[in-house]
Amino acid sequence: MKVAIDQIQIKGRYRKDLGDLQPLVSSMRAIGLLQPVVVDSENGLIAGQRRVEAAKLLGWTEIEAVVAGDPHDALRLLIAQRDENTCRKDFAPSEAVAIGGALEAMESKAAKERQGRPGKARCGKLPQHGKGKTRERVAAAVGMKARTYEKAKAVVRAAQEDPKRFGPLVKEMDETGKVDRAFSKVRRARRAAEERGNAEAPAEGWVLTAAQDVVPCAALITDPPYGILDEPWEPKQLESFTREWCLRWSACGADTILMFWSQRHLWTGREWFDQALAGYEFQQLLVWHYPNNKSPQSRRGFKQTWEPIFFYRRKGSRRQVKLSDEHWGGEFHDFDCHVAPVPQSNFDGADMKQHSAQKPVSVMRWLINAVTRSGELVCDPFVGSGTTGIAALQLGRRFHGIENNPEYLAVARGRIATYGKALRPVDEIF
Repeated sequence: MKVAIDQIQIKGRYRKDLGDLQPLVSSMRAIGLLQPVVVDSENGLIAGQRRVEAAKLLGWTEIEAVVAGDPHDALRLLIAQRDENTCRKDFAPSEAVAIGGALEAMESKAAKERQGRPGKARCGKLPQHGKGKTRERVAAAVGMKARTYEKAKAVVRAAQEDPKRFGPLVKEMDETGKVDRAFSKVRRARRAAEERGNAEAPAEGWVLTAAQDVVPCAALITDPPYGILDEPWEPKQLESFTREWCLRWSACGADTILMFWSQRHLWTGREWFDQALAGYEFQQLLVWHYPNNKSPQSRRGFKQTWEPIFFYRRKGSRRQVKLSDEHWGGEFHDFDCHVAPVPQSNFDGADMKQHSAQKPVSVMRWLINAVTRSGELVCDPFVGSGTTGIAALQLGRRFHGIENNPEYLAVARGRIATYGKALRPVDEIF
C-alpha cells in the first residue's frame, strides 16, 4: 500500500545521524524503492527513515509502506530497520542502546499478552537469532555482542543519572565506537570517588537514604526482592526488575557482589545475573543452611532449610576471600567454606524480626568479614530492616544503605543506631 509522506509520523526514532543520503537518493531515482518502509496502525514510522528522507529529496509525495499489525510484526520489522541501516551506516552505541531498549520493551509487552491468554498458541516472541537467550538476541539485533551491549547500556544509564559527569563519555563512546573504554572510565570514576572517602557520611560511618544513586563501594551485599512472598514490595515483573538493578549497580566498581536469592528462581536468576552484571563473572554459589524444626510445607517434597547466595567477582579483581588474621581460628574458622550453617535465629535483640524476609545478623557478618577489610564501604541497595548495616558496622566497615519504603527506612535507622556497634572479642560475633 502507498502512504502519503506528509502523513507519516516520525517520532521516537533511534537514528540521530542519518549519514550521507546521496547514494540512497541516486539508487531510488534509478531503480525505485526496493524495500517498503514500515509503519504502525497510526502511520508512526517504525523502519525506513532514511528512505523517507530520500523520497522527500526526490520530491515524492507517496511511498510504499507495510503496516505492522501486532507486537510480533513490530519486533520483526524493528530488527529489519537495524539490518537495513547497518548495511549502510553502523548504529552508534547509544543508538544501539535505544533500539535495544525498544526491542526489550516490545518483547516485554508481547510476553504479558502471551501470559494473559492461557491455553492458546501465542505470538509475540522475540524473533530468533539462533538459540541465544533474550538479551543475546537483542544484542545481536542491534549488531553487538551481549556483554558490549550491557556495558553500553551502563554508560548511557550513568549519563542519564549524572549528565554533567558522564554525558561526555556517551559522546566519546559514539564517536570512537569504543564501548569498553567508556565503561571502564565510568567504573574508574566511581571507584576514585569511593577511594576519596564518603565526605558526606556522618561520623558514625553509615548512611541510610531513599535516593537510588549508585555508590562506589568495596562490596555490594544484599537480599533483594525475589518474588516469593505476598508483600507489596515484591516486584510485579521479577525479571525486568532484577535485570534493571543489576545493570545499574554494575557500575559501582565493587570487587564482589553477593546476593541472597530463592531456590524457586535459582536457574533463571543465574541467567539474569550473568547477562545484566556487566563487567562481572560468576564465582561461586554459596549456601546459607538454616536448620529448623518446622514441618515441610508439603509432604510431596522435603522441607526447605537452605537459601542460595550468588557470588560474583569483578573481572580483573584479585581480592582474596580471607578472614582477618586476628579472627582466624575459633568459630570464624568454621565459616571458611561455601556453607554458612547458621540456624534461623530466635529473633530477639539485634535479630528481633522487623521484616518478613529478615536474615540473621550473623549470616551478614560471615559474608562481610570474608570479602571486605576494616574501613571499607559496604553497600546494600535493598536495606529492608537494616541487617547488612548492623553487621558491617559491627565489623568496623562503613555502610551505605538504600530503602524506598519510609517505614522500613525508619526501622533500619533505629536498628543500626542501636545494634551497629563494633564487636570486640570473636566469641561475640557468632
